[in-house]
Amino acid sequence: MAVKIIQKFVYPLTGDMYYYNPRTKQRSYDKPEILGKQDVEKPFILPDKHYEFVVNCASCKRKVATVLCDPCGDAYCDDCFKSLHSKGNKSKHHKDAIPMCSFCDYQACTRFDRFHKQWCDSCYEHVYEDTAQAKTFTWNILPCSECEERACKWRCLECDDCYCTKCFGKVHRTGNRALHRNVPLAYYTVKMENQKLAMEREAKRKIAAAEAAKRMAVDDKMKLEFIARKLQAIWRGRKGRADGKKYLKQERKKMRVLYKKTKEDNKTRKTMSYGLKSLIGVEEILETDDAETRARKERSLLRDPNKAMKHFQEHAFEFQIKGEEGKLLPFKVNCYHLEVEFETLGDLRDHLKPGDYIRIGYADHTINMDIEERNYTHQFMCLDRPWANADLLDANIYKMRPPARKIGLSAEIGSLAADATKGIRGVLAETRGSLIKRVSKKIGGANKMFKSKLLDKAAKYYDSVSQREMSKSLQEERTPGAFEKERRYWTENYDEWGTPSWYNRITDETVSEKPECLLNKEEMKEFKAKEAIRIAKEEELKAQKRELEWKKEQRAKAKAGRGRGGRRR
Repeated sequence: MAVKIIQKFVYPLTGDMYYYNPRTKQRSYDKPEILGKQDVEKPFILPDKHYEFVVNCASCKRKVATVLCDPCGDAYCDDCFKSLHSKGNKSKHHKDAIPMCSFCDYQACTRFDRFHKQWCDSCYEHVYEDTAQAKTFTWNILPCSECEERACKWRCLECDDCYCTKCFGKVHRTGNRALHRNVPLAYYTVKMENQKLAMEREAKRKIAAAEAAKRMAVDDKMKLEFIARKLQAIWRGRKGRADGKKYLKQERKKMRVLYKKTKEDNKTRKTMSYGLKSLIGVEEILETDDAETRARKERSLLRDPNKAMKHFQEHAFEFQIKGEEGKLLPFKVNCYHLEVEFETLGDLRDHLKPGDYIRIGYADHTINMDIEERNYTHQFMCLDRPWANADLLDANIYKMRPPARKIGLSAEIGSLAADATKGIRGVLAETRGSLIKRVSKKIGGANKMFKSKLLDKAAKYYDSVSQREMSKSLQEERTPGAFEKERRYWTENYDEWGTPSWYNRITDETVSEKPECLLNKEEMKEFKAKEAIRIAKEEELKAQKRELEWKKEQRAKAKAGRGRGGRRR
C-alpha cells in the first residue's frame, strides 16, 4: 500500500532523489522505513529547469506565484499581491488562485484529467504514459502551437503564436526567424487567450461597424446631393424658361425694329444724293452699316483727314505673298545652296512620295521622280532642281495640293511649249530675282535712314519676292566635298565642367575627340602625324606577325623532313 502512495523523485543531472508522501505532505531524502526492502516501482525523473513549469512572482521574481490578477494579467506571490493591491483601484482587482500539480506539488497545473485532478505536463506524461487515458484531459494553460503537447511559455510577436521552450528554440534557431521578437509568458491560461480573441473580434467588429456607418453617411450625403441637384435643375429650368420667353420676346421686337430700319436705310442707299456723296467719301453713317463699312466712313479723307492718312500709310500695300499654305508636315528640313538633296529632321517617307508638290520657305518644288538615281532615306530626299537660294536651316515644309489637270489639245500644246521654254523662263526668273533683290537692298538702306514701318515692310516683301523668283531659276547642281557635307552633321556641346563633346545627328554617335572634318590646319597636321605613327605601329606589328608565322612554317617543314628520313647511321 505504501509503495503505491509514496512518490520518488530523481534529479536528472545529479541523480539525487527524495521521497514525498502526498497525504502527510512530508518530504524526505532518506528512504522511509515503511517501505522496508521494497522501493517505488516507477520513480519520477524531474524535468530540467528550462522545461519545468514553475511560475515565479512578477514583482519579486524570487518566490513562487500563488495568485493570478485578472485585470493586471500577472501572477504574484501572496505578499506582493497584498502590497501592490492594498489601496486605490487595484484593491478592487479580482484574483484567482493558481492551481498546483497534485502529483509533484511544486509545478503549476497546466491541465485537468477527466476526474478534474490537477496535473503539470511532466507529471501527466509520467503517470499516463502509454495508457488509454493519455489524451483525455482539458487544458488549463494554452498549449504550444507547434507540438500541442506542452504548455506555452513564449509568444513570438512576428509569428503571433505561442510556443513551449523546446519548440521555440527549434523553430526560431536559424534564418530570419532568429531575428523575431518574443515575449515570455509566465502564466497564460486558455481563458486569457479566449479573452484576447474576444477583444480582437470586438475591435474588428467596431471597426467594421464604423466603416459601415461611414459608408451609410456617405451614401446618405450622395442621395441628398442628388436630390438637391435635381431640385436645383428643376428650379433653374423653370426660371430659365420664364427668362427665355422674356428674352425671345425682346429679341423679336429688336428684329422687327431692325427690319423696318433696314428697309428705310436701303431706300436711302438707292437715292442719287447718297451715291454722289459716297464718291467723295462724305455719305452719312447709317444705323444698319456693318463694322467695316462704318470704319471706312469714319476714316474718309473729308471727314477725318488725320485718320485717313494714318490708315493709308499703314495699309497702302499688302506686303505678303498670296498663295495656298498647304498641309504643314511634322518635321523640319535643311536645304543647302545649289544642292538637289535636302536633309529631313525626321522620317517623311510616310508623308511624301515622288511627284508630290511641296513648299519650303518661299520656294515651290516637287519631289524628284528619279527613284533609281536618287537615294530616299529617313534622313534625305531630293528636289526636282537645285536649291537656288542661300542655305535654309530648320525650315517648315508644306505639302501642296496638286494643280488641276488640264486635258485636250490646247493643254498638250501648252505643256510642250512650257517644256521648250523651260530654260528661257529659268533665266528670266533669275534676272527678275536679282533685280528685285537690288530694289530690296535700296529700300532697306533707305529704311535705315528714315526708320519707317512702311519701308521696313516693303523691304521684307521685296526680299521674299526675290527669293521666290530665284527659286524658279535653273542653275547647275553643285556636289559638296566629303568634309563639307560631313561638317554639317556635327554639333559641339559642353557638359557642366566645360568638357567639349561632338554629336553626329545622322549616325547618332557622341565622341570626345574632335572629328577630322572639323580640324583646322594646325590640328590637321597634328592629327596626320598621330595617324602616321599609328599606321607605322600597325605595319610593324603586321611584319612581326608575318615573321613569326614564317618561322613557325620553317620549324614545321624541318620537323616533317626528319620524320620522313628516319634516323641515319
